[in-house]
Amino acid sequence: MRSSLKIFARSAGLATRLLKKSASKNLGVYWLSTSANDGKKMSSSLAGDDLRSVNVTINVNSQKVTLDAIVQDTMPSGSSVGTVVAVHGVPGSHKDFKYLLPPLKDAGIRLIGVNFPGFNYTLDSPDLQHTNHERSDYVQAIVDQLGLSRKLVFMGHSRGSENAIRLAVRNPKDCVGVMLVNPLGLRPNRGMRPLSAVNSVTFLWNLGPITQFFLRPFLLWLYNSVLKFPVSTGDQAALCFRLGTNANLRSQLPIIKKLNERRDVAVVVAYSGSDRLVETEVSRELADAFETGPEIVCRADDHKASNASQELHTLFRNGHTKVAVRFDKENHFLQKHRAVFIVDAIRSMLARSQ
Repeated sequence: MRSSLKIFARSAGLATRLLKKSASKNLGVYWLSTSANDGKKMSSSLAGDDLRSVNVTINVNSQKVTLDAIVQDTMPSGSSVGTVVAVHGVPGSHKDFKYLLPPLKDAGIRLIGVNFPGFNYTLDSPDLQHTNHERSDYVQAIVDQLGLSRKLVFMGHSRGSENAIRLAVRNPKDCVGVMLVNPLGLRPNRGMRPLSAVNSVTFLWNLGPITQFFLRPFLLWLYNSVLKFPVSTGDQAALCFRLGTNANLRSQLPIIKKLNERRDVAVVVAYSGSDRLVETEVSRELADAFETGPEIVCRADDHKASNASQELHTLFRNGHTKVAVRFDKENHFLQKHRAVFIVDAIRSMLARSQ
């Protein structure tokens, strides 16, 4: 641990010096980013994307925290077909699911795109700890405030998959399906390792404003230039590390067991064979935990997944409720490249619930 901290400190100093030389690229404007600055962007963004503000209150350490949750709602008047509650990864937002919008609209399915606090839309709060339980409470509060009931499918991408399965269990009367897209596994994937470095960053960030001041430019550079995941501020990058620290992957097992006991809830584990963040064997272990039947494998490099959709529909019709689907040539963003398949899977989930 001590050696990790020394390495990190040296790296932080080097990154800070590099960023000072990069002022022409405007990276320095994020050094002193505050939630107030983010708020200007968030308030102006409500004009598009079917966004709305939902006032929610959750309990954090025995105190109530109220937030203006910014969500995407494609059918505010509701849908008789069904509703998908989409939970993004880290970093991420409702825009991660934009490629699903046309086929979902054609199918008459409502989409509720969640935006977690701290990622460009919903403002963060210093009272939040960003634990798994807290995140689940946040999404549940949105579900309750919007009065969502009956024919619900919870969809989670990457870090959001853990929340999706928790929400499915919390809504036993209304949930008919769970769509996991490039989900987390039951052990750390390559995108979360080394855990010692992730935990060290979180430890240093939690020391307070002084270390946060020096960490912001380094973390911003790290996420945008090295990890190639766009974030707007160093605070957002730090939040990504905190959520990595808070991911209790093995705690998913009791929740998965409960879902396995539910024959009325369909689960699709869709993962990729060329995912640079989550190894295939990690995804396969998660699928095994769901006791999935025959795995559907799509080896084609085109973006048409009609055969996979038909195979999935046949498995559902034959009584299978938990199914794994592997796309060998795809990356970490199946919701972009396999949007039609994902919507077909959601339609099949809703259809079998009739």
